[in-house]
Amino acid sequence: EVEITLALKKLQKSLRVAKESMLQENYQHSVAIYDQILKIIPTHLESIQNLALIYLRAEKFENSAFYYKRALEVEPNDINLIIGLGDALFGLKRYMEAAECYSVALKVSSLTTQLSETLRTKIAKAFYANGEKDTAQALYLSVLHTNEEHVEALYYYAIALRDSGKIGDALKIFLKLLVTDSENRKIREQLSLTVQQSGGLDLLRKELNQVPTSASALAFLALVIKDFGAVAEAAELYREALNLRPNHPT
Repeated sequence: EVEITLALKKLQKSLRVAKESMLQENYQHSVAIYDQILKIIPTHLESIQNLALIYLRAEKFENSAFYYKRALEVEPNDINLIIGLGDALFGLKRYMEAAECYSVALKVSSLTTQLSETLRTKIAKAFYANGEKDTAQALYLSVLHTNEEHVEALYYYAIALRDSGKIGDALKIFLKLLVTDSENRKIREQLSLTVQQSGGLDLLRKELNQVPTSASALAFLALVIKDFGAVAEAAELYREALNLRPNHPT
């Protein structure tokens, strides 16, 4: 009994150290600890699940999928494990298998509205990556119909619009997203890529003309798009900012 108590204390200490290492992104140390635990307790769910998550974060999707499947053997109805497996399969470009995982998770009756919207967006992303773009756009719209402010659905729907040549519609969405999260690099990059499309700068001007625009706002947009390669377009916006306010320091 004393030996069992000591072993349990050692296990708890090891798990605590592994979690702390994960928080510090010292994944190699965490993996070593979890591997040791699994040599002693092969079905230890927390260790298996955290290995799956570590490999997912490290984009080692094959390893991640292996551990998510192993975890599901222990706990087959765990929705987080099902979603995690879907994410790993998506990383492996096995998009329809990923969509199937998300669909299985979506059937859980106790889902929150937020998680349901997230899963539907993930399914849309999987269809889009698989080349089924019309289906994906319809799925994005179904999410936005219930929640028009859903950031991830808006973001990926805007990319789909741009890819289908609807540059103006994509710009509207990316500008809206930029207003709500001006420091988000992904949004900044996608806005820049959209402005660089044929006619993109003129369509951006058209959007800006619909609201009062200051020299500072133009200079900010110029900075945003310049950082991601839209140098010529940024120069035009800087020039327009100077016309509005010749002594503007930027």
